[in-house]
Amino acid sequence: MPADHIRASGEKCCRHVFDLLGSGPVNLGESIDWHRDFKSGVRWDPVYFKRIKEVELKDASDIKVPWELSRCYQFVPLGIAYCLTDDEKYAREFVTQCVDWIDQNPPYQGVNWHCAMEVAIRAINWIWGYHLFRKSPCLDAKARSRVACSLLVHGEYIWNNLEFDKRVLRGRYIRHNGNHYIADLVGLIYLGLVLPGRQPNRWLHWALEELDREIRVQVLPDGAHWELSPSYHRLVLELVLPAMVLCEQNRISVPKTLRRACEAMAGYTMHYLKPDGRCPLVRDADDGRVCLLGDTDYRDHRHLLALAGVYFERPDFLSCAGQLSEEVVWMLGRSGVEKARSMSATRPRLGSKAFPDAGFYVLRDEGRMHVFVCCADIGMKGTYGGHAHNDCLSFELHYGGTTLISDCGTFIYSGDPAARNQFRATASHNTARIDGQEINRFAETELFGMTNDARPQVLEWRSGPETDSLQAEHYGYTRLESPVVHRRSFWLDRLTNTLLIKDSFQGCGEHLFELFFHFFPGVLVEQVGGLAFRASTTESAILLSFSGGPSWSASIGPSWVSERYGRKEKAWKLVLAARQTAPAALDTAIELLPRKKFTANAEGRNQNDIFTTDPQCATEADSETF
Repeated sequence: MPADHIRASGEKCCRHVFDLLGSGPVNLGESIDWHRDFKSGVRWDPVYFKRIKEVELKDASDIKVPWELSRCYQFVPLGIAYCLTDDEKYAREFVTQCVDWIDQNPPYQGVNWHCAMEVAIRAINWIWGYHLFRKSPCLDAKARSRVACSLLVHGEYIWNNLEFDKRVLRGRYIRHNGNHYIADLVGLIYLGLVLPGRQPNRWLHWALEELDREIRVQVLPDGAHWELSPSYHRLVLELVLPAMVLCEQNRISVPKTLRRACEAMAGYTMHYLKPDGRCPLVRDADDGRVCLLGDTDYRDHRHLLALAGVYFERPDFLSCAGQLSEEVVWMLGRSGVEKARSMSATRPRLGSKAFPDAGFYVLRDEGRMHVFVCCADIGMKGTYGGHAHNDCLSFELHYGGTTLISDCGTFIYSGDPAARNQFRATASHNTARIDGQEINRFAETELFGMTNDARPQVLEWRSGPETDSLQAEHYGYTRLESPVVHRRSFWLDRLTNTLLIKDSFQGCGEHLFELFFHFFPGVLVEQVGGLAFRASTTESAILLSFSGGPSWSASIGPSWVSERYGRKEKAWKLVLAARQTAPAALDTAIELLPRKKFTANAEGRNQNDIFTTDPQCATEADSETF
């Protein structure tokens, strides 16, 4: 991170300027109100933590805002600014904020003691802050005592409120936990490493053993985290990998099974990342981080590949990361940097890759096309779906340095229940909808969870030097009065630079079939004749051609894409629709266009120039998008 940027981050923190969850820079004033959602203005009273209600559907409150503020991400960049400048104002600000937080948040009282995961991530950031400011005279004995005592309370809270769940599946109890429980365990590991005494030592060793047991359940054999969200996969890796590094640096033995699972997670990360280092916008993402040692975009996961590359001595990870990350510098020190420099920097040629346990597939033409296909169930082996979307058989397409066909993202959770449901609905994904019904049913008031109706199956996967083929189907619409099975086949032909998609609908009865194609903000979409459309940016373009008979019609309309939590941008969507009797089919050919074929059309045009639909005047057909 550049020195001037570090100092600027420190200055913003001192002025209490925060940019969280799509808020944009907001000055919270001289005294920070740690209990307030400063985006909506709703404030939670500091009552006993079990009386706090996470989701309130009748207002625009988002409990994640005070939680995110109280994770205290700012303490790490503030501490790095201090290490760079030796300016004691940064140390004074750290101590002032810690003491103020402790005073305003008595143990077990208020919104910031409601969730053990939030307590754990806050503890991690406080520990990093304590470490970075440890030489400052501002962190005197009194301040050290207050911070250490509060950290002890944090550990006791986590220990007594672990987010552990067991459920009955097929007649036996199974572990049924997600990223929250991983965060709880990692928080106990950090606290056990830095706090003296018998109880913290017990937390450390028990949590490390329990983390090993839990990871064996949560990390699938192909390396994907079982909640089946790339962004939450990154969060879990960002929790576990640094904890392993710190344990070994403190001569605490890490189980080999935990190391192997973590290395497999990094391998999955290497393959799902697009050539620009960003993850697909697939399923839930909430901008959540563990701590901010660097200034990377939350969708750019290469910082973890760099750390994993050095830690596991994997040149392929390190090469795909592109450069050393701040995590390597701060966690592995000079020896880590020297090891990285001694490793081969030859970038591996990544080919197509199947992750059959997760149900995700990457079709890749190295240096040109990256297609991420979702054939996954709702997560946790089809038992929950808390972070799932109705994206079965959906895909994203990246070409020429640009994402052209994109998932619509997440946008928000409890702050806007209607928008939450819209962004996880079938129509917000690049897949098919039948009779206006959802692939997987969900209750509008249940913002985390859906029924596992789709039960997808992959029928064929083949990958060769010239072509890849993937065929899968789902059964989400067999519950209709006239049942239908949706089967989708992908063929990536590297010789012709074409992606072919065949959708077939096997069943009976008359139905309304709709197929959606969503384009990333800034991509221009225009009809070039019949059922042929060009989607382009100044960097790349594709030609989409459809064939399926005279009953199919096409329309271009407005949509939203949310690349960051709390933010959304206008974009285009293409809808193919037909009302006909099953069986039915539609073939799609997506051809990569050479630059000379589209540059003249794309240059000089701006998305806002042609995006004329007013969200307030959207037609009834488009109303679901706004």
